[in-house]
Amino acid sequence: MLKIDLDKNKKYILACSYGPDSMALFDLLLKNNYDFVVCFLNYKTRAESDIEEEKITAFCRVFSKKLYKEIYDLKDKNVNFEALARKARYDFFVEIAKKENIKDILIAHHLDDLVETYYLQKKSNRINEFLGLTYRRLYVDDIYLVRPLLCYEKKEILDYCKENSIDYSIDYTNFENIHQRNILRNKELINLSKKDKLNIFNLCKEKNEFLIDLYLKVDNDGIFLNNYVLDNLSIEDKNRAAFRFLKNNGMNNIKKHDIDILYKLDLNKTYELNNKILGFCNTFYVAINKLYSNLYEFKFDEIPNSFGFDLQCFLAKYPNFEANDIKIVNLSRFKKISLSHYQKTLDEYLREIHLPKILRSIWPCVVDKNNNLIYFPRFQENYQIRHDIFNIDIKNFLTTFDKRISD
Repeated sequence: MLKIDLDKNKKYILACSYGPDSMALFDLLLKNNYDFVVCFLNYKTRAESDIEEEKITAFCRVFSKKLYKEIYDLKDKNVNFEALARKARYDFFVEIAKKENIKDILIAHHLDDLVETYYLQKKSNRINEFLGLTYRRLYVDDIYLVRPLLCYEKKEILDYCKENSIDYSIDYTNFENIHQRNILRNKELINLSKKDKLNIFNLCKEKNEFLIDLYLKVDNDGIFLNNYVLDNLSIEDKNRAAFRFLKNNGMNNIKKHDIDILYKLDLNKTYELNNKILGFCNTFYVAINKLYSNLYEFKFDEIPNSFGFDLQCFLAKYPNFEANDIKIVNLSRFKKISLSHYQKTLDEYLREIHLPKILRSIWPCVVDKNNNLIYFPRFQENYQIRHDIFNIDIKNFLTTFDKRISD
């Protein structure tokens, strides 16, 4: 007997294909008085597609359920059908979720789907954010995917439909060995016991709980990936953390090569990916908008807090200047550093202070009204005490610039 346990104070979207899985879930939602709307997408790829659309329309009418349906014609497109169809339907679900102000999309994936996904991942060389399938996970914009039937076998769902006289349609392309998943389902995993499947279910559940906690740490770091987050992780989980970090920062089509380069970065290297600059700052990786052409200029009363500039400390050290006499600009506009007896090229100076390359285009200095260099700070990863004119918190400094460029 199938059971579901959802919050009755919420409203849901049911992703329905008129197949046995989603129709069993439809029946369970009705019998337990859950509030939901239905979404159906017609790909026009099979002769039965229009009949299924007619049936789900009639079914929703009988039970007074709001139905959103859409046609996404794929029958004549020579493309990766599974990938394109998946994107089309999830984009559709999210669109309706936002329209209805619904936060949870119900997907009728089951135990066999989880096991198939787990084995496909093992065969793949890709980085997978989660192991197998998750019961509930954030998809996009505070909208979650929820899989209430994930612990049930396909056979149990078919038995439920039979016992409760639930009408459904079978997609017979599932029995054709034309996709890797179908081959896995119909040949390689056909004799797997339920005990074996539940062992995989529990393995995935435990691993995914760990990964959700890991991703929370990565998400909280924003444009940074701290080394402490990566401590004691396996290679696979370290790569997952990096993948999440890059994805969070607007980088798409991430390849294993990109992650390998990220981990090889030192203070003298940066890497550009999707118009973002990746760099390393002693204890963390950074992903910021492209800044190399950015020139900034702040008068003393416009200086962001992120610079940690101490005006009183400056005036005490340089009594011949007043606040209105000075500006803060980026040091990179100077090709030479020339202050009394101190004469060096900019590159020589940057190497001397071990300034990470990610900071070099935006490192600040103080100039007078005529743009003559007065003072420039040394680089330190963390200033523990206010001992200098600049008390720069590197993370705050980078965050401020990233926000200014983004805005």
